[in-house]
This record gives sequence, C-alpha cells and structure tokens, in this order.
Amino acid sequence: MTTMSEFEDVVLAITYVTNPAHHTVYVERRGGRFRWSFAQRGGPYPLLREVASYAGIPHDQIVLATETVDGWTVAQAEPVPQEPVDAHGFIQPASDPAIVGARIVALSAKV
Repeated sequence: MTTMSEFEDVVLAITYVTNPAHHTVYVERRGGRFRWSFAQRGGPYPLLREVASYAGIPHDQIVLATETVDGWTVAQAEPVPQEPVDAHGFIQPASDPAIVGARIVALSAKV
C-alpha cells in the first residue's frame, strides 16, 4: 500500500478488499510501477481504522503517514518516490482481478 509495486501485485491487493462497494481506492502510476491506498474523505483517523481493519490488526498498534490528494486522505508513499506521478485516480474495488485491472488501466491512460 505504501510502496511502489508491479501492476499484478496492486490488482491482487485491491481484489482482497472486503465489501468493495463501501470503499474507494486511490491508485497512482509512476513509470511502470503502481501504488494503491484506501481513500477517505473523513481525514487520517478513518483511513487509519480502514487500513488496520484490512491488515487485521488493532488501529492503535500502527502508525500511518497520510497525504491529501484531490480532497481525499490516502496513505503516503514510503519511502517517498523520486519519480513524478504519471497518472492517478480513484476506483471502486472489485473481487474480480480483470475488472480491477481494467479500471487501473483506464486511469493510467488518462495522462
């Protein structure tokens, strides 16, 4: 979630999101690498709780650096990549990797 990864790894991570209709996911592309994060309009604390729930750990046992993108709070990339963001956007997760992959590809094409 906080590190740049291969396309396939990001697609699979997003497909593991439970109750996809209740979540929004931020995706960014830097060159040929991708990163994803849950996205929250409510600020850092709701995002922290959502990430902790996904990871299966109590929210008071993690520290999460955040940033704001287009009015959404997302997990901050760590370490901060030196490359600029080539494309970014927000998608609804799905349990089908083909659907998630298509949504990410559509975002990546918007340059």
